[in-house]
Amino acid sequence: MKFIRKAVYGGIAALVLTTLLSSASLAMDATATAIRPADVRAYAKSSSELLTQMQPGETRTILRMSRSGNWCKLKVNGKIGYVYTANLSLDFPDYEIQTSYRHTEYTNKKGLPEGATISSGGCCPVSVGNILRNYCGIEEATTLTMCRLATDCGARYNGGTHPRKLLAAAQEKWGGFQYSLTRSKRKLKEHITAGGMALAHTPGLYGGTTDLFAESGHYVAIIGQVDDKTLAVMDPFYLRGKWHENETRKKNVTTTDTLGMVLIKTRAVTDACDYYYLISRGDEPLLASQSE
Repeated sequence: MKFIRKAVYGGIAALVLTTLLSSASLAMDATATAIRPADVRAYAKSSSELLTQMQPGETRTILRMSRSGNWCKLKVNGKIGYVYTANLSLDFPDYEIQTSYRHTEYTNKKGLPEGATISSGGCCPVSVGNILRNYCGIEEATTLTMCRLATDCGARYNGGTHPRKLLAAAQEKWGGFQYSLTRSKRKLKEHITAGGMALAHTPGLYGGTTDLFAESGHYVAIIGQVDDKTLAVMDPFYLRGKWHENETRKKNVTTTDTLGMVLIKTRAVTDACDYYYLISRGDEPLLASQSE
């Protein structure tokens, strides 16, 4: 998988790095590439035993990082050890939130709804873009590009965004992925466990489910599985304190330092959502191909 952002570790939560990046089933790998000969040590100390060496240009999946962010835990030449991050170029996922675009218009071709912005109504294109960039490697699928595409293809309407129209337009424009609609909780779990990502819709409290994500209709991206009972979710509607506003959120959600990324009990997610678009990369067969 190809990520857009190259950075030295800093803003990604230690909880995400130590829990999510150690999960083999999580479809959001972060990688490290040696930029010079890099010693692999037994522990996160320069004085610890030298196990092997990572050569320039070698890339490995990050298994874990030290809390300080100065060391990456990697598997090199069959040995698992720690490499000092100053010797590495790190690739992290590039997730965006809609609330960063409070003053950017997002309307249909007739300019409706009047005054609508990406922040107020862009949850679907932002979530689809997060999946396409980070899972499918489509770097062009930025928030602004996805919102323009939604307007141009007619996916944006007065009351929201049609995900099927948007996904079809993105598939025609870039290719590189497949999608399938399902209401099946089982198929969602199978798809995520197998390493896929999914666009999830919640009708919210007003639509007859819970107020986990919102009181009304909303889209989020399910980006991976932490364990058998927990999913990693990217909710683009980030507001400080959101996840402590009601008892449903307090009981089921663990926040991270990555804006919008939360760890949620699987049962709470499926109780809150009524359908999912399962996304598969490239020409791979869909992990759950039959809609329900």
